Amino acid sequence: MPSAIFLLESRALFRATIGLAWIFIRKSVVERLKRLSNAILSLVGGDLSVSVPCKGTDELAQMGEAVETFKQNAIKVRELEAKDAQERANKERRQERVDDYIVAFEESGKNLSDSLASASEGIEATARDMSSIATDTSRSASAVNTAADNATGAVHSV
Repeated sequence: MPSAIFLLESRALFRATIGLAWIFIRKSVVERLKRLSNAILSLVGGDLSVSVPCKGTDELAQMGEAVETFKQNAIKVRELEAKDAQERANKERRQERVDDYIVAFEESGKNLSDSLASASEGIEATARDMSSIATDTSRSASAVNTAADNATGAVHSV
């Protein structure tokens, strides 16, 4: 019977050892893997505020450090994308202002051109009127000159 008791005690000790080993493995490996997996899934979902477990010196800690590096790089990429988007928006606003200035300049040039054309037509009409007046004045001056010559001739004949 001593061997039956020994066998029962050995089985109990074996089961206790397996149970303790499972608790240790679950605590030190499985739980840490779950936390790391959850952190990775959160990062994949876009949550960059998640805390990545990377305590320890074993392979799981090294994996956590690698995931933390990916997280930090993703944060930098997001910041650069935001900065790039802001710069694009600033460039678009500047271009819109330049386009507005170009339109205003073109309208101003067109208005000036229209004003010059109108003024040119007015000057041309005034020049024609002045030419007509000069012609009339020249005819009148010729007539006066002829009349003066006639009067001078009449005075000389008397």
